Amino acid sequence: MSVWIVGSSLIRNAFVHARSRTGGVNLGLHRIGVKIWWQGYGGMGLKDLESTIKRLMKYEKAPKYLVLHIAGNDLGKTKLGFLRNEIKATLEKVQTYLPN
Repeated sequence: MSVWIVGSSLIRNAFVHARSRTGGVNLGLHRIGVKIWWQGYGGMGLKDLESTIKRLMKYEKAPKYLVLHIAGNDLGKTKLGFLRNEIKATLEKVQTYLPN
């Protein structure tokens, strides 16, 4: 079973930290067949999510679970009502790529 963890620098930093911890980047879940694929970079915003998911799908099969940490970099730059609508629309697009 695969899990993708996608988001901004918080995800990147968590990956770097996990590499040096007991259990490694799979957080010890490899024992039960879980493979985690981390994809995080600084400054990632909501507008980057769809293209990131498309790119990941070129290299990996669709994950069983998708964990997102997204839109934090958009706060303060976008009105909240608009951002909420954009989050909803973006997640609906992502769901068409990863329907399960």
